[in-house]
Amino acid sequence: MSLRFQQQLHQKTINFFSSLGKTKDLEKKYTSLQDRTYKGEQYGLPSEVNANGFVVNWNVFKKAGIDKWPTTTDEFIQDLKTIKAKLPDVTPLYTTMLVVGH
Repeated sequence: MSLRFQQQLHQKTINFFSSLGKTKDLEKKYTSLQDRTYKGEQYGLPSEVNANGFVVNWNVFKKAGIDKWPTTTDEFIQDLKTIKAKLPDVTPLYTTMLVVGH
């Protein structure tokens, strides 16, 4: 492969992707841009984003004497234990996540 051909190929590769703009500007409108950013320029937008959350029956927390949402994992686990101890007929956490080996 000649040097001239390599240079032409390199130039075509460089021009293959076009920047959509500065990431800092696009962050004002879009989220989750990190994995499509290069040197402050944005080269793609996410087509989907995952978000996790909880559906909570706050009355169960209140009946167990818990009046504020936990801010750490340890507090959350302790609150679940408190709910189970004070309200034994309640399942304090339900998930459909399968943990293999447990």
